[in-house]
Amino acid sequence: GASLSLVDALRQTHNHDVIIGCAMVERALLTPEETTVVLQQRQGRPILLVDLGVPRNFSRENRAVEGAYLYDLDDLAAVANANLNARLAEVERARQSLAEKAARAWSAANSFYQSESL
Repeated sequence: GASLSLVDALRQTHNHDVIIGCAMVERALLTPEETTVVLQQRQGRPILLVDLGVPRNFSRENRAVEGAYLYDLDDLAAVANANLNARLAEVERARQSLAEKAARAWSAANSFYQSESL
């Protein structure tokens, strides 16, 4: 691999399918207009933009550019929260299942000991 300046890296954007932004920048690395130019250079091939920057590295308006797919930290947080909620729901179902099985086991044990003592 080669080391590139930010300017040179942005000039090469059209050569890559996935662009991950995680830079401390004053302005968006790719505006919708710049993304449109990149997509024209890509001759219709879509591009995935993953924005891990704070502040954001890619303009949110890129979501409206056909062929550009932008995901940022808010999207990642939404997926993580949805997964957490699903796991928490499963925990509650598992607790209920264990409680029912424990109650049946205790009931069976009590029945066994009561029949043994007769």
